[in-house]
Amino acid sequence: MQIGGGGAEAVESALKLCKIAKRNDPKKTKILSTLGAFHGKTAGAVSLGGKDTWWAYQGRLLLDQVTHIKFNDVEALKKELSSGIYQGFIMEPIQGEGGVNVSTDEFIKTAREYCTKYDTIFVADEIQTGCCRTGKFWACEWWDVIPDVMTFAKGISGGIIPLAGIIAKPEIYDAAYGSPETAFHHTATYQGNAYACAAGIASIQFMLENDLPAKARENGKFIMDAMNAAWKKYPGIIKDVRGKGCLIGVEFENVPADKKEKYGDFWSQPCEAYFSNEFRIQIMHSFNNPKVFRWLPPLTATKEDLEYALDAFAKSVEYVYELSKS
Repeated sequence: MQIGGGGAEAVESALKLCKIAKRNDPKKTKILSTLGAFHGKTAGAVSLGGKDTWWAYQGRLLLDQVTHIKFNDVEALKKELSSGIYQGFIMEPIQGEGGVNVSTDEFIKTAREYCTKYDTIFVADEIQTGCCRTGKFWACEWWDVIPDVMTFAKGISGGIIPLAGIIAKPEIYDAAYGSPETAFHHTATYQGNAYACAAGIASIQFMLENDLPAKARENGKFIMDAMNAAWKKYPGIIKDVRGKGCLIGVEFENVPADKKEKYGDFWSQPCEAYFSNEFRIQIMHSFNNPKVFRWLPPLTATKEDLEYALDAFAKSVEYVYELSKS
């Protein structure tokens, strides 16, 4: 179902779907989410997100209806879902804003198993991870997991026009909107916008015809190899390199206490500034985890593009390494 232009709208749609689909079960009153998650900045999406920064100045939002557990904490996941009180559980297969935190096999597969066992709708937020970004069309494919509901946005229309929505199993969608009582509880002025849908169809066709998942895997390995080389060459600056395909996070070490006033809390900060100012390449740390650089190059980037960016990154890390020794 195409519902609007931004990812937050897709998440709001998924949240409402869970609530309305489970409206006749009085035991189910809450939604489960994860700490560090980012699902958008509208009221419901912010409530699902796992960072208090985005809750500020807005009262309680929907926070009384949401429980947050630590990402990849399997025991906490089992404990909460087995209570039977959850309408839905939403997670990103890879937390983007949280710092490119990749789900463990056990966590995402347990989520699927326990959501089925305790009649909870499993929502995969694929807004950042979908559309070939991780080397599969949908990131969930890496784990052979099929969610009940999936959100999509961003790359689905190739940046031409905003497009976002959800994909839901028929029985879940019908449980929410398949009756006269609720059939009109989720409509929007631009829902089903023909121009946006045409752009989406053309983008999907391009992705498949040009095998962008394979390109993301190939370029992702190329980037990861270069990142790991910089990590080894300049010790004490980079803490970890992780991700899948062309969704890659580089976590930087903390700046020593005696240098924080001059360089900030993490070595990511002077590295980011040098990288942007000297080489004019746009780079952004994760909002929910500022010590992590996110690398999300265009899936159509050439080797020459990547070589320039990676050379600039290596020089930026070298610059920071010299700062750390001064």
